[in-house]
Amino acid sequence: MIRLGRLLKSYSYAVRGLIKTFREEQNLKIQTFLSLLVLILGIYFRISRIDWAILFIVFCLVLTAVITNSAVERITD
Repeated sequence: MIRLGRLLKSYSYAVRGLIKTFREEQNLKIQTFLSLLVLILGIYFRISRIDWAILFIVFCLVLTAVITNSAVERITD
């Protein structure tokens, strides 16, 4: 059985880690800015739902790669 308090504590650690990474990593800021720019352009050009789904998957993959790269760099430094 999953304890709700333990789960919430785990998520709070994850969110704090993401915030810390966003504050410290320039590449994450750049990728986030570019993702927001693409979102705005997607709204402007009224792209289809399938294109939105593809963009969402690509955004998640890119941000995951940037965060993973930052973690590996931190470990190896």
